[in-house]
Amino acid sequence: MGRSAGKAAEVEVAGAKIGKDFFRSQTDEPHAIRRMEILKTHPEIKTLMGYEWKTKYIVAATVALQVFMAWLTLEWRWPAYLAALYVVGGTANHSLFLAIHELAHNLGSKTMNGNKLIGMFANFPIGWPYSVNFKPFHMEHHRYQGVDGVDCDIPTRLEGWLVSTTATGYWDHAARKAIFMFFQIFAYALRQGCRKYTLTTNKQHCE
Repeated sequence: MGRSAGKAAEVEVAGAKIGKDFFRSQTDEPHAIRRMEILKTHPEIKTLMGYEWKTKYIVAATVALQVFMAWLTLEWRWPAYLAALYVVGGTANHSLFLAIHELAHNLGSKTMNGNKLIGMFANFPIGWPYSVNFKPFHMEHHRYQGVDGVDCDIPTRLEGWLVSTTATGYWDHAARKAIFMFFQIFAYALRQGCRKYTLTTNKQHCE
């Protein structure tokens, strides 16, 4: 949802309404407002703020599990191997993705360098080195949340065109959405590569 003007245009295909554009709103980004409301109602939540000392141990155990599973499944047959890959490996990797997210917010260590090092270690089983570069992109997402063209958590126009605009009907649209959701991690990673760096403004933008 972008914070630019206009309503989402729709087209009816085979009796189903399919959006041709993103839903847009002029309202303020809700997280800051909700944060103030929640803290006003439940000030005790402040006691939960700060870094979590257990994060580094959970990350270490999860990385050890991934390395152990890589060794254990070396001689497994394909059906069992793929099942372990999806159930155990996928769950562990998802946990590490979430840990890297928390570490980007400096919530795993008292120091910035400590968070960076734990994040790099958590990144090891994932295979693609992204933990260090993730932080500036993610901080910009929070700073400009919902701003079309700046917040790269918002899908690009190309993604919208491929998933919705060119859909031929309800089931085609549903199938495209399912594929998009299943492989969203790749879309998210590639989306960061679409950013344009402007030296004069020191800002990066999505197209």
